[in-house]
Amino acid sequence: MQPPNQFRRAIHFGAFQIDFSSGELRKHGIRLKLQEQPFQILVMMLERPGEVVTREELRNRLWSADTFVDFDVGLNNAILRLRNALGDSAEKPRFIETLPRRGYRFIFPVNNAAPEPPSEFSARTSEATSQILRNPHLSSVRFWRRSRTVLPLAIVAVALLLVAYLVRPRATPGDGKIMLAVLPFENLGGNPEQEFFSDGMTEEMITQLGGLQPAKLGVIARSSAMQYKHGKKSINDVGRELGVQYVLEGSVRKEGDRIRITAQLIQVVDQTHLWAQTYDRDVRDVLAIQGDVARAIAEQIRLRLTPEQHQRLAAAHRPDSEAFELYLNGRHYFNQPGLPRAIEYFQRAIEKDPEYAQAYSGLSDSYTVQVFWGSIAPKPALEKAKAAAQKALALNNSMAEAYASLADCELLSWDLSDAEHNFKRALELNPSYVNAHHWYSHYLVAMGRMDESLAETKRGILFDPLDLGIQVHLGWHYYYARNYDQAIVSIEQALKSGPNRARPLPHSILGASYEQKGMYDEAILNFRDAIGQSGGFPVYVAQLAHAQAASGNTAEALRIVEELKRLPKDKYVPPEEIAAVYAALREKGIAFEWLEQAYQIRSASLINLKVDPRFDSLRSDQRFLDLVRRIGLPE
Repeated sequence: MQPPNQFRRAIHFGAFQIDFSSGELRKHGIRLKLQEQPFQILVMMLERPGEVVTREELRNRLWSADTFVDFDVGLNNAILRLRNALGDSAEKPRFIETLPRRGYRFIFPVNNAAPEPPSEFSARTSEATSQILRNPHLSSVRFWRRSRTVLPLAIVAVALLLVAYLVRPRATPGDGKIMLAVLPFENLGGNPEQEFFSDGMTEEMITQLGGLQPAKLGVIARSSAMQYKHGKKSINDVGRELGVQYVLEGSVRKEGDRIRITAQLIQVVDQTHLWAQTYDRDVRDVLAIQGDVARAIAEQIRLRLTPEQHQRLAAAHRPDSEAFELYLNGRHYFNQPGLPRAIEYFQRAIEKDPEYAQAYSGLSDSYTVQVFWGSIAPKPALEKAKAAAQKALALNNSMAEAYASLADCELLSWDLSDAEHNFKRALELNPSYVNAHHWYSHYLVAMGRMDESLAETKRGILFDPLDLGIQVHLGWHYYYARNYDQAIVSIEQALKSGPNRARPLPHSILGASYEQKGMYDEAILNFRDAIGQSGGFPVYVAQLAHAQAASGNTAEALRIVEELKRLPKDKYVPPEEIAAVYAALREKGIAFEWLEQAYQIRSASLINLKVDPRFDSLRSDQRFLDLVRRIGLPE
């Protein structure tokens, strides 16, 4: 949409400026986050300040005919987002007045005069200040946004730029490890359906190198490495963004049972190609090739492998070629929203090759991830997961992934002492394995050891700095640590990065954090986002019911709970989620009945009972203390 003719490039109202050429809203020069529809609604009101913009006009201009059914919800949400950005309220409006059943009117004086163009220095200072204020590591300086004085702001901006430079997070570990990134192997076969194979080769190479010599070599995890797939960034950019000294890049061409793999090691500081090799082998020799590459890299970066490490590389299991492809397909779907398909592929790989330890570990993880997020019933799934993890360890007792798989099963099964032991063993074998850091942090949260959980999460971020999942986990940690402001900052920062900003989990955590701050409109809006993006995931629906109950909307909360109770059996609803709604409704007796149901089926998320703020109203009750004791949580 083009700005109206009578407007210049930008107009002002109070501390705000709307820039039509860039489609941005700013406050004191700081760019505000505002989605497209709320922005366009603001444009329409600014075309006719002081006049009513009717709901019909908004619908005709911004909503297509096929969205008419959802128009009321969409418009209300858009107006709420716009008011949030302006710091406005419907009860005491400064900017946007609501005319019930008619429309909206912009009531604040508007200045159409364009401001004097800023100097190059002031423009750069404004943008730099904006970047600093968006940095979650510097959230304590956010109060400077309220400054209305130009000169102090400029002075502060320069000072903060210096501070930001000095305290900026660095990816290099403090223990002096060499850091390496494996860039996505290029698929030279020309068949897009073989992308899973080249991606799987990348992941397997990362795993192999991560366990090569853990005390000396750290390897960036898959999620961050895959951000550079088909990318055009230079090796220097990759090194700077990931904090690595070396980069391994390569290509894969697969034709039938034959495979050609090319790999080369590059030193970031001067882009020197230290080593390169091409391998033409049978597909069954893939793991042997990975071992050869690992040994070559160790030699180039002067790592001394012990005889045991050499033997481990040489003795790696050579899976059946079809089983290997099935396993890589399983890994592909494990890293996508497709865990049931991952289970299917891992099971088929095991059928083809019953000695394939990695496939058992992947199968175990596919069950436990679903259990953790409450999407499947826990008891039968955890039994299958634990059996698979134990089989993986029986086949290969030096595999970090298998120890982490077993530890996660033990955590969700409330076998807490064994869980910590096996998490630590996994991290001894491969400190670069991000899932072990991530899941161990879950354990530490459940134990109430929040400082240790934060440290473990940050170790995970060190090895996977670009992954949305670990960034979102940081917000999840802050929520349970009851630092709701920092949780919101962390999640919003995560949502800005990468193409996965529409994932529902971040909105669920945002909703929970806003709810604990008493900001119920924002909480409900985010829970609805999570429900819509997940296709109606029952856990998010239950969270919406809890927010309605906490806000005083008892009738709506009970209506949603009754809908959840009527869901078919294949739509699993964790009983503790229903219990939380009744706790918010101050129905303690019913809440404890549902908590007892959760205990009887050994519901996985009960491990967070001690730290979950939704159950604060029950903590002094003896029944709650007894439940904590029976689960095995520290009292």
